[in-house]
Amino acid sequence: MACSKYTLTNTGSTTVNFSYRRCDDSLWEYQVELTPNQTKNIWLIDGTYTVAPLFSNLISLINQGAFPPVNATATPTATPTSTPTPSVTQTQTPTNTSTPTNTPTNTSTNTSTPTNTPTNTETPTNTPTPTNTETPTQTPTETSTQTPTPTPTNTETPTNTPTPTVTPTSPLEEFGVLSGTTQQQACNSSTLITLYGVNALYDLNTQFYNEPSGSVTIDLTGYYVNSDSVVQLDSNGVVIGTFTSCSVVPTSTPTPTVTQTSTPTPTVTQTPTQTFAWYTYSLGTGSTPNEACAAFISSPQTIYGSVEGGVGPNINEFLYETAGIPLSDAVPNGYYSNGTAWYEVTGGLGQITSSDPDGCTGLPTPTPTTTATQVLTTTPTSTPTNTPTNTQSGTPDVTPTPTPSSFGTNTFKVVMEDESRALLLDYTLTENPYIGTSGVGFSAVTGTYPLSASTGPASVYGTHADIASGTTVSFSISSGGSGGLSINVQKNGTFVKFFDYTSTFGTSVYTAYLGEQSFSPSDTIAFYIF
Repeated sequence: MACSKYTLTNTGSTTVNFSYRRCDDSLWEYQVELTPNQTKNIWLIDGTYTVAPLFSNLISLINQGAFPPVNATATPTATPTSTPTPSVTQTQTPTNTSTPTNTPTNTSTNTSTPTNTPTNTETPTNTPTPTNTETPTQTPTETSTQTPTPTPTNTETPTNTPTPTVTPTSPLEEFGVLSGTTQQQACNSSTLITLYGVNALYDLNTQFYNEPSGSVTIDLTGYYVNSDSVVQLDSNGVVIGTFTSCSVVPTSTPTPTVTQTSTPTPTVTQTPTQTFAWYTYSLGTGSTPNEACAAFISSPQTIYGSVEGGVGPNINEFLYETAGIPLSDAVPNGYYSNGTAWYEVTGGLGQITSSDPDGCTGLPTPTPTTTATQVLTTTPTSTPTNTPTNTQSGTPDVTPTPTPSSFGTNTFKVVMEDESRALLLDYTLTENPYIGTSGVGFSAVTGTYPLSASTGPASVYGTHADIASGTTVSFSISSGGSGGLSINVQKNGTFVKFFDYTSTFGTSVYTAYLGEQSFSPSDTIAFYIF
């Protein structure tokens, strides 16, 4: 696989990051930081450079071309042609003035030496012995002895130089899988083949290939198992349905009931948490995939996962509601979603037994907006009972102002949630969100900064300027450590954007690219940070 050299420059005012696969050893470099105005050269396998959409417009990328460059180095064979230089005729110089009679053609006697062509220019030192003049007729022989010498054909050796560039590996991820025509067959199969996918996690791929180049050359119809996760593919390698754990695939034999008794293995999975590490996820929950996908937008919950399966969630991973060593309070059975994929938990131990990496795509999502309107309809009922005279004194348009979630005459709101992850890392918004320069774009009317999760949920209300599409909003947030950070953006009460970051210790600026979204001064815009 070909390699290239890229020159990357951060043209923005905030630190950005990118990922790529190194050309020299095929190892991945994840989340490489590029500070403002910094330039880096990287050597990568073609097609492996990735950057978050919100950072792509801040990075200037110059493709310096293929690496290593191709140089025609086989031509040095022409250099041996210089060997005919031994023009021995210059041995005329022997000025044997002592015996003028020796001058006739005494130059020819040195012709026996030209076979030492690399150093025969030294031979004139023999001229002081002009006694060899008896054989002047041998002069014609000197030309014939010179021609055989220019045969240094051993210059062909440079042809071995191209060999170092033949070994780059595929940028796709390789999976050893067991195959079968049914789920049961695949889960009990011993037929091992190799498939390739874009994502490093098997159950997050939606397409597989049988060639490392990313092509399908055989019929892939069937079921395939990797790490106890089974999925069905069509003939072109496209995923059909969901990934399922082999532990829940029914079989005709009673032996699986024996394996079910080994399900206390979740207690074994707790032991790796002694490394003081777990994964924190923000997931929507529900009794159906649709409910879970919608809940991720309206009311995400913090869920914790064990570390041995890698960053996920993944098939067979166990999810918990309480962080600690070990993790505790397994999540109830149901569906969980990160807004793109959904995961089904069954068995009562918090174990993920099936998932769909693209399951939220195409699902109807108006349900979150209807639930939000139901909350609004209940809040006005409390306001007349508290101050019926207050509703008469104000205009009907202002009646929602007493409710904590309404804007009143304001059009901008930012909320620091007191969600457990934010509390654990002590997230604090130090100033107003801004556009380009601190203090630009948003004005605070009620509430004060800093907004801290420890005193949350804390809010600031105000107004905003006209926001055109393609605008980037910046947030100055301090953190007590490293972990997940999310920002939910709503326009006129409807979800429009969601951003995920990895926070770092101290105060950093996190940018949110609003893309095609635009906001007139009368539109309400809300930012929820957690």
